[in-house]
Amino acid sequence: MTDSTLRALSQPEPQVTDPLHELLRQGARDLIAKAVEAELATFLSQYADHRLDDGRQAVVRNGYLPERTVQTGIGDVSVQVPKVRDRSSGGARFNSSLLPPYLKRARSIEELIPWLRDLGDRGYVYWWADGIYSNVRLDDRLCLLVIIGVTEQGRKELVAVEDGFRESAASWETVLTSLRARGLTTPPKLAVGDGAMGFWAALSKIYPATDHQRCWVHKTANVLNKLPKSVQPKVKADLHDIWMAETRDEAHKAFDRTVQRFEAKYPKAMACLAKDRDELLAFYDYPAEHWVHIRTTNPIESTFATVRLRTKRSRNCGSRATTLAMVFKLLQSAQKRWRRIKHSQKLELVVSNVKFQDGEQVTDQSDRNAA
Repeated sequence: MTDSTLRALSQPEPQVTDPLHELLRQGARDLIAKAVEAELATFLSQYADHRLDDGRQAVVRNGYLPERTVQTGIGDVSVQVPKVRDRSSGGARFNSSLLPPYLKRARSIEELIPWLRDLGDRGYVYWWADGIYSNVRLDDRLCLLVIIGVTEQGRKELVAVEDGFRESAASWETVLTSLRARGLTTPPKLAVGDGAMGFWAALSKIYPATDHQRCWVHKTANVLNKLPKSVQPKVKADLHDIWMAETRDEAHKAFDRTVQRFEAKYPKAMACLAKDRDELLAFYDYPAEHWVHIRTTNPIESTFATVRLRTKRSRNCGSRATTLAMVFKLLQSAQKRWRRIKHSQKLELVVSNVKFQDGEQVTDQSDRNAA
């Protein structure tokens, strides 16, 4: 941000006479309110089973905190945070992570964009999700919860980048709940991610219809880490035979061979592999032309190679919020260079719930049953 921009933000806000400017501010207020309401709903659901002796709900909604403003690049935006009351005297309190009490001023609207964008007109076929860790300061570690999506036209877009202190189910649920509150009600057909249970638990709760695909790069690394180095090349070759198999049946056979070959000597490594068998092979229900894209979270990993380099060089330059804003801008810039996925015309078939078996379109349901 330039010095002139900082000076402009520090000046008293002029009277708004531009209808478009006021419309933007009103839209920001509405979107913030929806996001906070969704956050409150998640909080109250955690206490749904807490009851008083007479059966009444113990933790209930209780009005709002006083209205305040957050200064942004589009002017002051009025915000109001709901309150809750714990009638059991258990001390339950609602604190919004989106509007913490200390948030008075955003250096630019970009710091709020990750949760202010209206997603009502967006739809995604595939998601890649990952938690990326970055050292903000010597004594502080930032976990960025990132989602990149593929639109029905095949374009890759940044869906979300949020500050999560860890890859917990609660942190991911906040991200997904915010997306749904901002209009993203249609779930993606398939989500690709590593084995972090927090994301999958939250996804199953917020978007239960979405299929799960485990990332083969992460799974391979996790399995190999449980093996002696002398054995790793053999196991890696066997894993390659699984995910490169032309059909699910052949993949299962290769899966069985690998487990039987190494299970006796290396049970922990094979248990790590076997526990996600179905999720590792979910890609066979999607077009074969897309397999190269949906077997791994490579779009996130490759993009963050540059982001990691930048944040490493800027390790002691600012707060968590500053780093989040910087990462968001870097991702926005990188997005301009992202290519469409191959054979994007097949995405229309996926959206229309056309069935695929071993990567090929099933034209007749009886043929699928016979297979």
